[in-house]
Amino acid sequence: MISEQMYLKRYAKSTIKAYLYWIAAFIRFNSMRHPTTKIF
Repeated sequence: MISEQMYLKRYAKSTIKAYLYWIAAFIRFNSMRHPTTKIF
């Protein structure tokens, strides 16, 4: 989904790959929770 939209906007394949890597890393950093979910 994200990669398809980026491809349609003519992002380079290496840029798409890098964005997807950082998105996945951000999700893992947040322990698979949405960042707006707060646990205190």
